[in-house]
Amino acid sequence: MALILVGVSHATAPIEVREKLALRPWEALHSLARLREDRLIREGVVLSILTEGDSMSSLVSDHVVEIPAASDLLSPILAIIPLQLLAYHIAVR
Repeated sequence: MALILVGVSHATAPIEVREKLALRPWEALHSLARLREDRLIREGVVLSILTEGDSMSSLVSDHVVEIPAASDLLSPILAIIPLQLLAYHIAVR
């Protein structure tokens, strides 16, 4: 099984990149459907790791993991915990 993971940080990505990747809810669903129809993927899930209270990204996400607000130095450590759990569950699948 091949796994493709794409991640972008709103804090470090240039605005041009974020604008190209920004999807409205219906566009995200349409894009996943096209990838399935073209048989480029069998499954697709949008998982967002958000700071508590951020509701914008949750509109286009299938699953949302909220982490507490923290300093720029601590937030990557908090974000890696759910990613490690995800990696584990994918590995044992």
